[in-house]
Amino acid sequence: MTGGVLANGTKVAYSLTSPVSWVKITQLLTANLDYDAAEVDVTTHGDARRKSIPGLPSAPRLTVRALADLDPTSTPWVDDLFDLEESKADAWWRVEYPTKRDGTQFRGREFQGRVLKCNPLSGDPNDRLELELIVTVTSDIHWDVTAGPSQIS
Repeated sequence: MTGGVLANGTKVAYSLTSPVSWVKITQLLTANLDYDAAEVDVTTHGDARRKSIPGLPSAPRLTVRALADLDPTSTPWVDDLFDLEESKADAWWRVEYPTKRDGTQFRGREFQGRVLKCNPLSGDPNDRLELELIVTVTSDIHWDVTAGPSQIS
């Protein structure tokens, strides 16, 4: 089979320090960096069909789901994220996508963002505990120009 690269190997990390020192979010299940593109309806009474033009997009958001047991000894990053949610402080974020199937090369996106929501999701009491994290992007998003080794260890 030829084609794209599987998403396994995607990494998400944050940094509370400058210069950055990445803290990896472990046990990652999903990570999506996207935004909603708005449309403005400009249809007039005599138009045969609806028309629209691009509007202002919403602020991009990073949505992450990870396994978490809320124990600071096994997932210490959880307390940092709860603190960031309460303080509304910006942190640096990095999302890395694999560019080779063997996981040796990545391209990353870096930005500053604010934790909008950090919410444990228990679901079925006999099932796993997940953490949902939503980060609102508060700066420009910088894309690595070329692929290279991971900056997140």
